Amino acid sequence: ILAACAALFLAALPSPAHEGVELSPNGGRLVPFGEKTPLHAEILLRDGAFSVGLYDEDAKKELPATAAQELTVTERASGKKIPAEKKEGRWTLPKPAGKDFWLILQLRDGPGAKARTARLHYEEAICSECGEQEWLCRCGEKKGKKK
Repeated sequence: ILAACAALFLAALPSPAHEGVELSPNGGRLVPFGEKTPLHAEILLRDGAFSVGLYDEDAKKELPATAAQELTVTERASGKKIPAEKKEGRWTLPKPAGKDFWLILQLRDGPGAKARTARLHYEEAICSECGEQEWLCRCGEKKGKKK
């Protein structure tokens, strides 16, 4: 009986992908670079590649990457570095194989500067409520506003 109650309780909890997902004006996923940093990464997926841009602390104004800024991206499970090419103020990198993985993004303002870290959980599963892929699902945000 206890196991059945625990299973029902866990099934009633929202999935982690439904908590606080914020989208950019371009429809990409916004992830903060740490808690005390006034920058966000905007992550878009187009033609099998991720595009990473920067947004201000309010996540309303796009900021071009400076010539000195460096972005290092790592696929968490394998530890493999993913090459990011900077072009026209944004970075482009190939999407790793798989349908569910974490990317760790480290931004440095220049060589030797302290890294700021952002994390993206990419999940292709489709949300049953909104029909979007889980990594772009905002259902949890909408539910929170209705309370």
